[in-house]
Amino acid sequence: MRWLACLVVLAAEPASADGEYAAFLFGGGDLGGDLDDRMGGAGRLRVVSGRRYDGWAREETLTWDGGGDGEAHHNLVGYSLAKKRFKRMSEHVALYARGSFGLVLLDGAQVGPSVGLATGAQVQAPVEKYSLTLSVIVEVGAEASYLLPAELDATFAYYLSGFAIGVPFD
Repeated sequence: MRWLACLVVLAAEPASADGEYAAFLFGGGDLGGDLDDRMGGAGRLRVVSGRRYDGWAREETLTWDGGGDGEAHHNLVGYSLAKKRFKRMSEHVALYARGSFGLVLLDGAQVGPSVGLATGAQVQAPVEKYSLTLSVIVEVGAEASYLLPAELDATFAYYLSGFAIGVPFD
């Protein structure tokens, strides 16, 4: 279903407005693969800096995932670059598909590549005094990582909500 939602957004007429934005998202999810035994579920924080152009966006993202199995707490920190495609549904609502590639670090010792795919919705409310918009975001996604030197594979299915401030989409 997630793949179908991404294809619909990518094929549709874009929402556009060129300019910068910043976002802060938080939520949780379920880890799978080798990290499932170590962390189980995890909380996630994501800080985003982005630039929107012609219905697309480029993002730089820092993420932190923390969780434990009851005996130990583990931290998974990541940096990624992402491309996002927006589809305007109404004056204040847009859907998007987001793909990312980055690096993750587990407990400061194991590092590896990460790829992700997500779909989301963004609802904006203009703050006309400052020519900005404040948006509420809801996102569902999945990522896969391979951590070295321990050769751990990990998947992370997550849900996030948060807010963004930046240029309004047209």
